[in-house]
Amino acid sequence: MVVRFSWVVYGVALLMLALIEVPGLGYTAMGATRWLDLGITRLQPSELMKIGVVLALARWYHGATAQEARLHWKLIVPALIVGLPFLLVAHQPDLGSAMLIGLTGAAIMFAAGLSWWIIGIAGAWLFSPSPSTSCSACTTISAIGS
Repeated sequence: MVVRFSWVVYGVALLMLALIEVPGLGYTAMGATRWLDLGITRLQPSELMKIGVVLALARWYHGATAQEARLHWKLIVPALIVGLPFLLVAHQPDLGSAMLIGLTGAAIMFAAGLSWWIIGIAGAWLFSPSPSTSCSACTTISAIGS
């Protein structure tokens, strides 16, 4: 039952994360825009996304063998499943939740058969110093915000 709705949960959570950026829908407190203002209540989509990433990755790897999980071209979709919410949450800024999403995604990919070497190389590239800013992820997050 849950397997059938995993993409729906992920899609709804991703849409809610994107809606935070819409003026009037995102609620800002203490310099961070992390909540959706629904009138009677406020909702933090990053919490739903933590569950959505796990469900979406589980669904993606459900039919894959450990050998298939190691293929580099099969990493594009899982990288997007983890990367899009990571960047949206980090842009809020909510770096703690962003790191939790990224590390949880890496753990699931490892459990599916991905080598720690690939995860380490991707992490090193993402957080490596670049000429204009302190890290590549910061450059990407800055580009999204402008």
